[in-house]
Amino acid sequence: MTTTGISILSVGTNGQGLPTLANTVSGGIDVTGAVNAAMAALQQPENLLQQQQTILQNQVSALNSVSTDLSSLLTSVQALGDPWGALNTMNATSSDSTVATASASAGSQAGNHTVVVKNLAQTSSYYSNVPDATTPFTAGTITLQVGSGTAVTIPPSGTASSLTNLVQDINSANAGVTASVVTDAAGARLALVSNQSGLAGDINVTGNTVGLNMTKSVIGKDASAVVDGIPIDSASNTVTSIAGLTLNLQNANPNETVTIGVSADTSTATSAIQSFVDSYNKVIGDINAQAATGTNSSAVLVGDPTIRDIQARILTDVTASLTGNGGMSNLQSMGLEMGNDGTLTVNTTNLNSALN
Repeated sequence: MTTTGISILSVGTNGQGLPTLANTVSGGIDVTGAVNAAMAALQQPENLLQQQQTILQNQVSALNSVSTDLSSLLTSVQALGDPWGALNTMNATSSDSTVATASASAGSQAGNHTVVVKNLAQTSSYYSNVPDATTPFTAGTITLQVGSGTAVTIPPSGTASSLTNLVQDINSANAGVTASVVTDAAGARLALVSNQSGLAGDINVTGNTVGLNMTKSVIGKDASAVVDGIPIDSASNTVTSIAGLTLNLQNANPNETVTIGVSADTSTATSAIQSFVDSYNKVIGDINAQAATGTNSSAVLVGDPTIRDIQARILTDVTASLTGNGGMSNLQSMGLEMGNDGTLTVNTTNLNSALN
């Protein structure tokens, strides 16, 4: 601390009674302290503004957090409201998955179906001999017919000069056939596979001037099955004869009746409902924390009208009741129970009963 003395001239007398002058220093003044006090007084409005700015920033941060939570809650609510979503997901089971399996679309009818697989669909194919000195490849054309379609001569003009060129010409013709060169220890062969399974994709070689001996390895055939007692044919082993249900034929077994069961997918529904509860509780938890009164110094939205309105609207929605609806009148009837703090818990037993 720095002090400044003030000199004061005093008058007195000496031993002979003559007058004298003397410098005396009386009490010092704290200049630094006085200046700091003045500055502090000037800074008070600025400090108040800074405090208000901090409060506003904390409020904005809290509102942003609640807004993010509300977006997550909206997503989970929309998922529950999707007619093809989790609450309508169905499971399909098979009594023998080696013969037939199945998948059910959302909203399909629960129940059982019977399937007998007489034969599987087949995809037509051909292969050639390996060209050699006895049966060499000669420049020419090949004519292919798929199902009842128009026969196509390949190449349409000119001749194929090699096995590789012939494969390229066949694939470029878009004749419904995929050609390739298959090489083994014996040499290179021409292979043809239909692009469509079943009878409609059956290949026939109706013309051949390239000197190859063509052998039909697989005849195109439709799948044949009995579904719920009704004989059906299918060009593929994926059968969609029952609305909302896709059957996947795996192996033929005319002597076995496979049972396909369709039921609600409670696991997926439970997971979606739990996701909703978690999102809802996050919103309510944040609102409770930010709007709490008392000694909670971190609550920055106490008395905020926006947060009170959000809280009131959410609580109104989750406690609403419907009439009818198969006895599912409110969330509580589905096993969602509300605590004193407004958060929800899942009563698994009641939820499973409601879903089933």
